[in-house]
Amino acid sequence: ELGGQLSGKPLAHNLRPRCDNPYLHVKSQADACTYVRSRCPQLSGVVSYQGLVFCTMGSAPQLAAVLLLLVVVVLAIWLAVAADGFLCPCLTVMSRVCRMSDNVAGVTFLALGNGAPDIFSQIT
Repeated sequence: ELGGQLSGKPLAHNLRPRCDNPYLHVKSQADACTYVRSRCPQLSGVVSYQGLVFCTMGSAPQLAAVLLLLVVVVLAIWLAVAADGFLCPCLTVMSRVCRMSDNVAGVTFLALGNGAPDIFSQIT
């Protein structure tokens, strides 16, 4: 073993079982669920999306895909509502205080807000 590698691949890659499409390895829905539960651990989050697709809704994967797409749409709408309710009024006040046009303030403060997490992660 040299530099944390074994057989040319990083060591962490060799320790974790490979998680891919279960239907490449098994034929039945029950076996696909068993495959996903044994080889695809949920590392974070509340919902196991692979468990949802292959175990909970294994007999209707198209329905699971539609459900997950609907969840993404709802989250995007919630994000738009939050930005409209909180970000836009703050940008309006900041642009008036700084005597900027709304367009210039939007571009300037959007860039500042986009880069802020990187700046603060380097400080701490």
